Amino acid sequence: MKASLLTLENKRTELLTKYQPTYPLVLEVDKQLSDTRAALAKEEATPVKEETTDQNQTYTWISGELAKAKADLAGYEARETALSSVINNYEDQSKQLEQQGIEQADLARTAKEDEGNYLPYTKKKEEARIEDALDRNRMLNVSIVETPVLPSIPTRSPLIFALVGILLAAAVSLGVVFAIDYADQSFRTPSEVMSELRIPVLAAVPLHYDYDSRTLYAGNGNGNGHGRLEADYARCADITRRSSSNFYYAFMLLPAERRRALHAVYAFCRFIDDIADDESASDAASLLARWREELDRVYGGAPTRAISRALADSAR
Repeated sequence: MKASLLTLENKRTELLTKYQPTYPLVLEVDKQLSDTRAALAKEEATPVKEETTDQNQTYTWISGELAKAKADLAGYEARETALSSVINNYEDQSKQLEQQGIEQADLARTAKEDEGNYLPYTKKKEEARIEDALDRNRMLNVSIVETPVLPSIPTRSPLIFALVGILLAAAVSLGVVFAIDYADQSFRTPSEVMSELRIPVLAAVPLHYDYDSRTLYAGNGNGNGHGRLEADYARCADITRRSSSNFYYAFMLLPAERRRALHAVYAFCRFIDDIADDESASDAASLLARWREELDRVYGGAPTRAISRALADSAR
């Protein structure tokens, strides 16, 4: 009995290496194990008795072994049936895959042959088209002189057109300003009269423009505030014009009020810069201090010099 129990346990261990515990063969072996253990426990619980029987013990053992062998045979046959169905399924799938592989190889070979036939056809078609075009235009041969290169930026870029337009507008504006200034034969300051006519100027009566009433009037700049202020602005414009820079011509593109204000600012800055750059001036520090005080008077509303008065009026 213990030998049978050991055999069944070994058999169950072998089956568990291949199948799940719920597999029918494993469940059948478990049932045999439980029956064997129950029989063994019952035999151990029953005291040993000597009995005399007319049964052949060898025959009984052989019969038991035969029954177990038949049970094993039934399990093996069931397993064979299950495995046969699985094997048949795998064989069918293998045949299908093999057939599909053959069909895929045939399709790939056909596609390659078609591609090989199509490329020469397209090449010959293009050659025939080119020859036909050459015949129509009466050309014998065409050769590539220079390989075309793709430009890095578009040839009709809106950005380029805008940039060129801005540069042309600036050039035309500056040209117009220079032309207007060159064609203007009038004298603006007494220094221009002296430099052009080479005669002394005894007095100057400037012609001023009143921006409030939009009228012209003549004045000497000494009697009323308007005349004096316009003379101060004229002095600032003269300083800006006589300086070696293009600010004067650039300011001419601006409206009149802004142009006068920028003349005043530039004249003040130019005057201060000339004092600082004059290395021969020994009292440059004191002059700068005085102009610092004058700048305070500009913001305080009580300037004393022509440039300061124009700058104070522009600041207001």
